[in-house]
Amino acid sequence: MVLTAAVQSAAAAAGDPVPLLELRTKDDVGWFWTLSEEEARRAVEEAGMRRVASRHGYLWRQPFEASLRIHRLRMSDRSAYLLTSSESERRELTEPLSPRFVDEGVVGYASTEHRAGTELLWRMSDGREWRVVPERQRAAFLDRGYSTDGPLGFVACATDVCPAPPSSRTPAQLAPVQPPAPPQPPAPPPPNGTPASADARLRVRFSNGKRRVMVPYGRARSATVRLATAPGQPIAGAQLGVRSRVLRPGARFAGATDVTTDARGRARVRLPPGPSRRVRVEYRATLGDGEPAAVAHARLQVRAGVRLRIRPRRALAGGSIRIAGRLRARPRSRLGKLIDVQARERGRWRTFITVRTNRRGRFAKRYRFSPGARGVFVMRAVSRAEPSYPYATGRSKRVRVRVG
Repeated sequence: MVLTAAVQSAAAAAGDPVPLLELRTKDDVGWFWTLSEEEARRAVEEAGMRRVASRHGYLWRQPFEASLRIHRLRMSDRSAYLLTSSESERRELTEPLSPRFVDEGVVGYASTEHRAGTELLWRMSDGREWRVVPERQRAAFLDRGYSTDGPLGFVACATDVCPAPPSSRTPAQLAPVQPPAPPQPPAPPPPNGTPASADARLRVRFSNGKRRVMVPYGRARSATVRLATAPGQPIAGAQLGVRSRVLRPGARFAGATDVTTDARGRARVRLPPGPSRRVRVEYRATLGDGEPAAVAHARLQVRAGVRLRIRPRRALAGGSIRIAGRLRARPRSRLGKLIDVQARERGRWRTFITVRTNRRGRFAKRYRFSPGARGVFVMRAVSRAEPSYPYATGRSKRVRVRVG
């Protein structure tokens, strides 16, 4: 910022000018302005606003000769603001009998006189919100569809080069800011699909034709969704929300994605590798609706991945072997997960060791055969379904051990 001696002298009583800070209000309802870093910090922390890196110029904190008060007004029904330097406009918009705005006080002071080092600050509107725009940016905002409400006054430039004033009018001849038209209500949300229906029917099926399927560990799966009206007409081009919940106590639906139906009202939902989960598909008759018009569920069961390693594969009668392995998905519990080690005996599987994994899902145990043991033993490791472990019962590959 460069201020000439003339400007410094004209505003000496007001002290050094301060940058005008701009913030976006919560939910992008409007814009907020202040000269106070502390007020800006509170607006971010308490009101959910966010700072915007704007360079609109510098205002003065105190009045001086030939200065204009700039008031900040807030709409009565929502978090939208405007700045005004027009006293008549301020009184009209804050009329006690039917106030459209609340006067939050003076933000700062601008000059009525153009001098070197200053430029004109404008207020502009697009029919929905108000913006504060320095002279050097006004043409760009006009190209974006904004209209000019009127000037706010001259402020110290935020750049080294200040533009020339837009006209030769003196500050006293500046036209007063006209009351802006109230923002237009937002357009209704568009219908979701053709034909959109609040009484739609939604169905999810896997390739087996059912809502439930079992897959091996590490395998992706796809489901087909069909959306139709109550009489059965397909709804094309509809956005469907897809969320899933891991089958574990306390888990919630998360990981929202969208799919779009084709001309037959169908869409394919790809479920990536992962734990067992419940899938929820939602359809809303209009985009942005809070509650879905139709909901369908499916259940993907995933077998636990277990690996087993036995050394040695050949042992003497009465000798021992080391049984080790791991779960391919680590348990969340610090206590680990129980694993059954089974052997095939007389046509049936019999558990002869139960071992607990560590937090990394690994397990190891030494087993000694009886002196009379002879033959080839077929073994496997089994991870049984447990509520805290979101996988169905899974089994390792079989391992043969020769004894004797």
